[in-house]
Amino acid sequence: MIIKLLFSTTVFLSAFLLFWLELFFAKLLLPNFGGGSAIWTSCLACFQLLLLLGYLYVHWANQRKKLTRRLTHLVLIILSLWDLPIHLKPWDFVGHPSLQIIGTILASIGSPLVVLAMSSSMLQGWFATPDRKPYFLYGMSNMGSLAALIAYPFAIEPTFTLSFQSIAWSLLFVLFLGLMEACRIVSRNNQASAKVTHQSAPNHLRIQWLWFSFVPSSLLAGITTYTTSDIAPSPIVWAIFLGLYLTTFILVFLPSPFLFPAEVKPIILMMVILSLGLYYMSGSRISPQLLSLNIVIFLGVIWSFHSELARLRPPAAQLAEFYVFVALGGCLGGLFNALVAPLIFPRLIEYPLMLAISAAWLRLPNEWAKSWFNPLCRVQALPAFRYSISICLAMLVVIPRPEPNFNVTTVVRSFYGAYQVGQTPTVRILLHGSTIHGEQKLDKSLSQVPGSYYSSGSPIDDVLQTISDRAHVAVVGLGAGEVASHSKPQQNWTFYELDPLIVEIARSSFTYLSEMQANHRIVTGDGRLELDKSPEQYDLIVLDAFSSDAVPMHLLTIEALKLFQSKLKPNGTIVYNITNGYVDLEEPLAQLASAAGLLGTMRQDRRDFGDRVEVGSPSDWVVLTSNRNQVAILKQHQWRDLQRGEMAVWRDDFSNLYSALRRHKSN
Repeated sequence: MIIKLLFSTTVFLSAFLLFWLELFFAKLLLPNFGGGSAIWTSCLACFQLLLLLGYLYVHWANQRKKLTRRLTHLVLIILSLWDLPIHLKPWDFVGHPSLQIIGTILASIGSPLVVLAMSSSMLQGWFATPDRKPYFLYGMSNMGSLAALIAYPFAIEPTFTLSFQSIAWSLLFVLFLGLMEACRIVSRNNQASAKVTHQSAPNHLRIQWLWFSFVPSSLLAGITTYTTSDIAPSPIVWAIFLGLYLTTFILVFLPSPFLFPAEVKPIILMMVILSLGLYYMSGSRISPQLLSLNIVIFLGVIWSFHSELARLRPPAAQLAEFYVFVALGGCLGGLFNALVAPLIFPRLIEYPLMLAISAAWLRLPNEWAKSWFNPLCRVQALPAFRYSISICLAMLVVIPRPEPNFNVTTVVRSFYGAYQVGQTPTVRILLHGSTIHGEQKLDKSLSQVPGSYYSSGSPIDDVLQTISDRAHVAVVGLGAGEVASHSKPQQNWTFYELDPLIVEIARSSFTYLSEMQANHRIVTGDGRLELDKSPEQYDLIVLDAFSSDAVPMHLLTIEALKLFQSKLKPNGTIVYNITNGYVDLEEPLAQLASAAGLLGTMRQDRRDFGDRVEVGSPSDWVVLTSNRNQVAILKQHQWRDLQRGEMAVWRDDFSNLYSALRRHKSN
């Protein structure tokens, strides 16, 4: 009984630490790579790569002598301890940010992750004897994984700082290593007498294992990217989809498997067709209003594919190879979304495209062949018919629907986002995902008259009217450069833009910069990091940075605010654009203002512009300043004091997006 408890505790703790580390470290990376949605995609690909390495190690070790296994394991333990406490070790590689993220993960937490990834399989092998079945340990591993995915966003992240988490995680990891060594000691006789038999699986079976693990992995990365393009990337969103993915895996590999009901497949197929039809009709990516539908589709498709994996589970002699190929398929799915898709697709289409491809494997149940559905079942059973459906659906995704009043002229993509430039008969528009990031009127006599969030009478217009004609202005986030239309000849403006591709678009497709009256320059790089390097002092800092519809979280911490304050002249002003559809950022900024001793005021522009973006758009702006005169002037233009609540101050090592989401929903 004691041995069983020891192994159960060790396996549970290893799984808990594994998923805790994944969420914790991904959050740690956010401010270093612009806070965008692609960060988690790259992290997920690397985590799956390390999981594969863990399985490969176990598979390799089972074929080696005991002394070789012990020495190799000892080296891994030493390397993992060397990485404690957990902290960033940036990989200085000039190239694609995804490769930088993968390199940073490997350098920072590669060894601990491999040790944790291999532990479950290794512990099950140590425990197993003819009289002791290890399968309950698989259940304990699953319980530990789900416990971490629930505990992190709802208990650990809202309660503990990142620095405290690093120390706590490291101490628990050392405890885990001690427990694992205890397991090894009590099972020495099992290891000495263990005889590992192995048979190679046929190639056609290996291909199926790869495919049925590749598609769910790609869908996991894809739907998370779609969601976090509009909602700020955070562990709560990551954990939801990762938890659904893991739950389907658990269900299909239970001792009594709970496979996806065949009768439901036609419903999921119809939902896939409906969703992709709406995608095509919208002329854009999947609408946020259809997020619930897509969560159901995601769950149904990955559960169906994982059920196929369970049906293809081989005899015990091929299980090691089975797990390796399943991990390899998951790794390839993650790498496809992180590295390949951004290179071959100018739009963010990998999620709907993978849904279209998956439709060919959503077959009607065999039982229906005995009913009046028999003709349909016979037709759908033909591979050519199913593949034709997938090809037609894929064409809806790949070939954009032409809009009668919107002509797309540019479609490009980078690590930081997918962009479109298009024009109506009267205006040219820049889209990041589904969000407008600037516009310009085609009539040359009106080309410098701003619209959208920067229109005459907008909150940012109010602020810019209060500054000096000789002011020095910093703008974090360039977009189309529309805010530059408010500049005056004797002012000096500096734009900080993360994505070089946006700089190119602003210069080639819009004329705000070329016709700008003030002296100006553009600094490429993360606005917060580049401002920290700058020796300049500013009268006004405009924080207008977005990843699609999401405000980067690392610009909303007390450390960031203090940095911005240090770059202000006396009585200088910081203004935030917090316009977004999901997160209410008023209270976090109110808490920051109070902590920094600043006055905070806000205006929500709710004028009725209709659909005429060239006239204006609804927007929310917040001003933080020590200048009481400026606040008094702004309050004459419908500005009001910020509303404070009980929320804790956000810091670089502590933030709680969930609290802002809840408040937004309650309002």
